[in-house]
Amino acid sequence: QELKNGGSSTCKWKIEYLRKSISDLAKKNNFISIIALTETWLKPYMSNAQIDIPSFHVHRSDRTGRTGGGVLLYTHESIPLTNVLTFDDSVCQIVIGCVDSARMIIAVLYRPPETDYQSFKKSIDFIKDYISDICNNDGSYKIIVLGDFNMPNVSWDECRPVLGNSAKTL
Repeated sequence: QELKNGGSSTCKWKIEYLRKSISDLAKKNNFISIIALTETWLKPYMSNAQIDIPSFHVHRSDRTGRTGGGVLLYTHESIPLTNVLTFDDSVCQIVIGCVDSARMIIAVLYRPPETDYQSFKKSIDFIKDYISDICNNDGSYKIIVLGDFNMPNVSWDECRPVLGNSAKTL
């Protein structure tokens, strides 16, 4: 089904590509359990039916108040995602949920370039609060945070700010 009222959405070509890729992989007996997308550019008036991928559930957080942004998490129907919450402050977006049977929390976050400290802090606090509520100090949960963080001033290999940058300038 075509994306209507939002044909310019970057998600349009991504979904068609994903549908074909998943079908091709399934023919080779490969299994995909989750798919995380950022910068979907979807809007609330676009239905989940328009972005449906067979055998997958759709979880999304669309950016409101301005163009761009947004995150989308597809989970295979064999992987029940519960307690799904979303976050959107018109800057950052998050979808987060729990796979109870695997004791796993999965989050997808989009942080645009040059996001102010307060907005990013609200996003991180949202994830921390969710983890705290779900895990209840149970350290056996696996936490997976996926996304586009737009943090060029981070040395990802060393998990620290690049020399001369503070956490507030990342």
